[in-house]
Amino acid sequence: PGNTIANPKGELKAITTRSGLVTKGPTIPNPPKPVNPEDDECVEETYTDPSHAEYNIKVPPPPPVQKPKPPIQRNFVLHTRDS
Repeated sequence: PGNTIANPKGELKAITTRSGLVTKGPTIPNPPKPVNPEDDECVEETYTDPSHAEYNIKVPPPPPVQKPKPPIQRNFVLHTRDS
């Protein structure tokens, strides 16, 4: 217990306590590894294969927009009961 390392590689699948209680996985997510800007290398690549120099994507035109139809005018006859 004096030299305990807390899941250094994130490979812990389950924890078994002395009493036999089993819990699944780590309860605290592993923090992301820090990135040192001096060690991080920026690489800019340019694709210069002449056989793939020009590539056009053909996108079909959108369908025509239909105008909404006007509401249908209906003639209603109101019937009343004679009292």
